[in-house]
Order: sequence, then structure tokens, then C-alpha cells
Amino acid sequence: MAGQKLSFEREVEELLQNRSVIYRSNVQSTKLPDFTIGTSSAFHVELKEKRNRYSPKNWKGEMPQQWMFILDELTVRKLTLTYSCSGIMVRDDSAVGYYFCGIICLLTMPRVRTNRMMMGSYVKGKWILDLRNFKKADSLPGAMRNLKLYRASCIKDATQSACYGEYIGEDVGISGSDRTVEQIKHDYEATR
Repeated sequence: MAGQKLSFEREVEELLQNRSVIYRSNVQSTKLPDFTIGTSSAFHVELKEKRNRYSPKNWKGEMPQQWMFILDELTVRKLTLTYSCSGIMVRDDSAVGYYFCGIICLLTMPRVRTNRMMMGSYVKGKWILDLRNFKKADSLPGAMRNLKLYRASCIKDATQSACYGEYIGEDVGISGSDRTVEQIKHDYEATR
């Protein structure tokens, strides 16, 4: 059909094929992320689309619609339980843009958690996220570059001891009393 936009999964698959990237499509699986990219140091990515504008009055928190993204908590658990070097990529059809967020950022950024009623009989966990905390790109190739940059740094970044990332909607600051060398040494010896 002329003028019809490709599904996000198909758009990513075509890009990977055109660039001769080794990948495995898992889009039919409910247990695996949508794509596994690479082989020995594979990266796993879940694809999501924001097809329509959200109505902020229907959701908890105070998030401007243009930056609001609602993610199933199940997606987060699936990535966390399965892969440490993973992330999500969002195609925002309502604002024409692509966003990438690695699992470390996803777990550490501020969010609002809520349940949504489904057919009046059960609830589904949702995370309300601010897309400004994702890496934005104007094109799919740009979003793939953001994925590659994250992939190259995800292991190194995971080992830092300070709070990870700086996010819109959060002021980490410093609190608690300053620990001395003697206190740290005492705590270490007491647990060994």
C-alpha cells in the first residue's frame, strides 16, 4: 500500500539487513527481546512505538504529553532478568523521532509506576517515563548509533559507585554523613 508506514520491527530489520548486521529476530516471542544484534557480545533490544498522543489527565503524575511514554513493566522485567546489555528503542510517530534507553538508564531514571485496568478484570503494570531522559535521534540510523555508543560503555558504566545518570525530574544531591576511612575499614572488617 502506497504511503503506509512500515512497522517499527520491519523498519529495524530492513536497516540491519541493508547494513549486513548479524541479528536474530525474536518479535514473535513473548519471553525474549525483539532483536538480538551481534553474536559474541550481543546486544538485545526491545522495540516500542508511541503511535498516538497520550491524555495526561488519565495517568498519574504531571508529565507533558509530548514527553510522556508509557511502558509495560513486564518489558523492564524481561530485559532485566535476561540481559544486562540491553535496552529499548522507541519510535514516536506522534512527534516523529526515535529514542534509545539502555537498561541501566531505564532502571535508574525517575518514573511513575501505576497499574492499568484491562477489560475490567485484571491490571497491567505500567511505567510513565519522560522521553527527555532517553537519547533522541531524528532517524533510525541515528538511534542505532546511540545504541552502539551505549553498548560500548554499558559494562564500564555499570561499575561506577555514584548514582548513575542525570535525569529530568530528579535532583540526586548528597545526603547522609560523610564516611571516614576508619568507618569504612571497620565496616569492611566486620563483614569479612
